[in-house]
Amino acid sequence: MLAVSEKKHRLSLDLYKGLVSVDYTACTRNRATVFTKSLRAEQAAKILAEEAARWKCDIVIFQFMPDHIHIILKGTREESDTYRTMKMFKQKTGFVFSQAGCGIVWQKDFYDHILRDEEDLSNHLRYILGNPVRKGLASTWQKYPYRGSTVFDLDRWDIG
Repeated sequence: MLAVSEKKHRLSLDLYKGLVSVDYTACTRNRATVFTKSLRAEQAAKILAEEAARWKCDIVIFQFMPDHIHIILKGTREESDTYRTMKMFKQKTGFVFSQAGCGIVWQKDFYDHILRDEEDLSNHLRYILGNPVRKGLASTWQKYPYRGSTVFDLDRWDIG
């Protein structure tokens, strides 16, 4: 029997460490609609907060769409690790949801983009917050419930 080898991540893992901001998008396996229930989003948000604290990252924003998530993590110290935060978040939520009968939740890898400056960050925030409106899930981004931040008060924030 042949072993299936998983491809290595496209960038050096050192690039995800330290005082860096990274936009991550992870899709559910077969685009299954996992995050349509408040309890699942709350469980995932709790795990994300725990892992971000463990790996010394701020959660600039997270937003759970029905079949994917957007997360921007920002390292707060030289020893911060956004990549490890994301990997452990996926592993732990995958386990929790598998135990709850959801089966395998995540696709193997995720998309990421290392943010270069504040303008890049603002563009990604606008895109993420506007996603539920573009998908017809909410009339305004403020009315979409499955989002949060440890950096911004999103209920008072103007995306411009």
